[in-house]
Amino acid sequence: MIQKNAAWREKNHGWVFPFVGFVDPSVAGCDVHKQPFVCRNNPFSRISGFSLIELVVTLVIASIIVAWGVPNFRTFIQNNSMTGQVNELVGDINYGRSEAIKRVIPIGMCISSDGATCTGADWALGRILWVDQNANNVFDAGETVLRSREATGGSAGTTIRVGSGTPPTAPSSMTANGLNPLIITARGAASISGIAQFRFCDSRGVDHARTVTVSATGQVQTLKGTPILGNAIACP
Repeated sequence: MIQKNAAWREKNHGWVFPFVGFVDPSVAGCDVHKQPFVCRNNPFSRISGFSLIELVVTLVIASIIVAWGVPNFRTFIQNNSMTGQVNELVGDINYGRSEAIKRVIPIGMCISSDGATCTGADWALGRILWVDQNANNVFDAGETVLRSREATGGSAGTTIRVGSGTPPTAPSSMTANGLNPLIITARGAASISGIAQFRFCDSRGVDHARTVTVSATGQVQTLKGTPILGNAIACP
């Protein structure tokens, strides 16, 4: 009986079940004339996509997010760069003090554009810390370089100006090559008169400037804002 019914269905090509399929819709082929509701040209199917209004709304929202996010991201990058450079200088000076006391030998810090010798006329070009073995305040051939730093970018990035003064008077001259070299004595003091200042500025000007101060005893401090030793910071 089962074989007879199966043979009959096969003979009639599924016409007794026009909305199900031929012979089993889940595994059989598809004939649009025999299975109109399960084939590719299903009259109830819908083509998915975006309407013009949906596309315009999406573009408007995306443009708002980009307009808000890009300036904030740029500020974030600039703040991180400035903070990193200031922290590196503070770390270098403190490291120099530690090494000077440990070795009982002066440590020098000078401008260096090649990371190996004292060369150049701008602290933004880079710097090195070296062991001033003969205590002559000059980097001599054969003396050990303890640490080197690369350029900060010069006019295209962060500028550094350096000077010294006695409180409450600010340095009368802040130059790109001021206090070059900075010598830290065997006792950890700095060979300066009054207080030395390393001023960091970028394209945003004085509102975002940072200053690293070094006292004659070798103590290091970082400052943010315009007041410095009674006078305002000027950039660059």
